[in-house]
Amino acid sequence: MPLAQPIAALRQELNKLLADDDLPAGLKLCKGLLPENGEKFKLILAMQAQLQLLNKENIKGKITQEEYARRLAIIVDAFITFVAELETLDFDPPAIDPDADAQNGAQTGHVLYRVPHSMALGKASICTIRVAIDEDAILEDIIIDKDTRLKEKIEVSERMSAEILGTESEAFDILALNAKDQRVHPTGYTQWLFRVTPLLEGEHLLLVKVSLLEFDPNTKEYVPRDVSVLETVVVASAPQHSDEEEVPLKSVGKSFVVGQKVDKKPNINIDIGTFNPALEITGATELNLDDLSDILIPIVKNSGKKETKTGAQPSPKSPTHSAHSDPFHKEMVLVKGSDFYLSQSAVTFAQWRAVMGSNASSFDGCDQCSIEHINWEDIQAFLKTLNAQTGRQYRLPTEAEWEYAVSVGYQNNLGFRLAL
Repeated sequence: MPLAQPIAALRQELNKLLADDDLPAGLKLCKGLLPENGEKFKLILAMQAQLQLLNKENIKGKITQEEYARRLAIIVDAFITFVAELETLDFDPPAIDPDADAQNGAQTGHVLYRVPHSMALGKASICTIRVAIDEDAILEDIIIDKDTRLKEKIEVSERMSAEILGTESEAFDILALNAKDQRVHPTGYTQWLFRVTPLLEGEHLLLVKVSLLEFDPNTKEYVPRDVSVLETVVVASAPQHSDEEEVPLKSVGKSFVVGQKVDKKPNINIDIGTFNPALEITGATELNLDDLSDILIPIVKNSGKKETKTGAQPSPKSPTHSAHSDPFHKEMVLVKGSDFYLSQSAVTFAQWRAVMGSNASSFDGCDQCSIEHINWEDIQAFLKTLNAQTGRQYRLPTEAEWEYAVSVGYQNNLGFRLAL
């Protein structure tokens, strides 16, 4: 139905709802005013679906509050843009020309989809479905790899829908990043993106479904007519592995025993200037001071007595560093029981830029958000640059270290952490 108030007044009302942090009310208001067969109505439905899924993940404890706030901000930004681009004509039912629709109906085209056959458990991957009339257009702006499939001479229509579905309800978390139904343009390609996160270890099936839509003159809506592509993809999901191997400790003859045959457990605090996590060592543990000097400049305190090494040159692997040259030293904490240092939180976009001098390829505008979709080669380049800047030996935690850290309370969220 035509809009009953000036478009400026509606924008003001919607912006007030956003200022009051009432995004659901703004979405509901637009949904009630926009014609159901219009493009803007479908965008509202997509945003409502994204918000509903986000709330479901949050209430079940599948994501952190930081991740919830980040993804909610993306939906809010999309709605702000949506409101700014609203026009009075958007509220008028679109004119339908059945003859034109018949002339531009089904024809031959191409469908391409990319679903990784191997995914890391709990880590999101982006899956893609494309439809194009032109053979060259379907291959634009994409790298073809072993996970990409191209279906040629497929029947396509003016409007189509695309879905990625899990055959088991608990095996994957799937978030559609586009409206399910889209218009297929005569030139270029039409693309659907899905964020897929494996939730169960092992081999599970994903269903790729692309359907033709046909205009129904009775309901004045597009409805599914035929399925042009329906294929299953076997996805193997497993915990993330690290190729990093722990370097065995070397024996140099200098050692002491802590906590053996004494009445009181001694505490040894090792100060390293600006790098100052408290190291508590208890029990009958044999330590080599020279081994510790590989990562620390030791000033050993025991029972109130301070001992410092004098007259000796510091290890070349252990230069003194300032907080400015090492942005992570304050975040490293000791994981007791496994005895290694782990950063308190995942590496953020801002920290990545501080080390690398440029944004990560997956930068989304949120400096304090954890980095996602960074490949192994990118991480290794980051570690090499960071270690060259700081003189330390930062690395990824081993699989055993990470599993232990999660078992004692570290959250297994997105991004990657540093270990020492």
